[in-house]
Amino acid sequence: MKGTRIFFALLAVALLSFQWTESYHLRAIRRWQSAIAKEATWEQLDSTHWRCVLGNGEEHQLVLRRVNTCTFGGCIRPDSSKEAAAGQEYLVYGAHLDGKTGTILELRVLEYASTYGYQMTAKWWLKQFKQWTGTAEEIQAVDGISGATVSVQAFVDDLKALILEHHGHGSDQ
Repeated sequence: MKGTRIFFALLAVALLSFQWTESYHLRAIRRWQSAIAKEATWEQLDSTHWRCVLGNGEEHQLVLRRVNTCTFGGCIRPDSSKEAAAGQEYLVYGAHLDGKTGTILELRVLEYASTYGYQMTAKWWLKQFKQWTGTAEEIQAVDGISGATVSVQAFVDDLKALILEHHGHGSDQ
């Protein structure tokens, strides 16, 4: 009987922490939307993608993404999130894109659950991606972080994929 109560208490804590994390990300996105355009109406395209068009025709998109990172002692770079092992360290970031060109206007790390490379959350490091379009020259110029080389590469790969997805779908997703 006591074991059952402990199990359900742990299950409740796990579910509540998941809900808190999800609502935290969504609250962060809502605040960001307001900072971009207070009077705009944002359309949610799917669970991780929002778009708005301002009166002057300017289009903005916000995208929420998760990237697997490395743990102390090594890491696995799974080809898909389905292959990610339980306990995999990760970061969750938001990208503000120009809705027409796909250019990155701003990045924010909303959650960093990794042992190394926390410098990736710093504004000074993320600033290098402002107006980033994923060209070979831009990719080559990305500042690395000692001890987090693979995490930085996974992040840059995900940014490239984000831009390619935008160009593949255009602004009328």
